[in-house]
Amino acid sequence: MLLGLAENKEMLAAASHRPRVALGIKRLVEISMRLALLLLLVSLTPAAVFAHESKSTAEGMTEEFATAEAMRLVPKGASVTDTSCRSQDVADSTRYSCIVTYSD
Repeated sequence: MLLGLAENKEMLAAASHRPRVALGIKRLVEISMRLALLLLLVSLTPAAVFAHESKSTAEGMTEEFATAEAMRLVPKGASVTDTSCRSQDVADSTRYSCIVTYSD
C-alpha cells in the first residue's frame, strides 16, 4: 500500500510539472519571436532615422563669446552643420544670441 502511494505521488508530481515546462517553452518561443521581429525592424530602418539634427543656443556680450558658448553644448563626436547669430539691443548694450546646429 505504501509503495502505491509513493508511485502515485511521483506520477502526480511529474504530471503537474509538464504543464509548467510546456508553458515555459511557449513563453520562450513568444519572446524569441518578438526579439526576431524587433531585430528585423531595426535592420530595415534607414540610418538617417537614427541620426538627428539638434540645436544648441547661447547668449553673450559678443558674437564670438555666444558662438563659443553654444559650441560647448555640442556633444563630442557631433558634426556642426550651421551657425547663426542675431543681435539684440538691450538698454545701452547689444546682446548676441547664437544657434549652433549639429547632427549626431
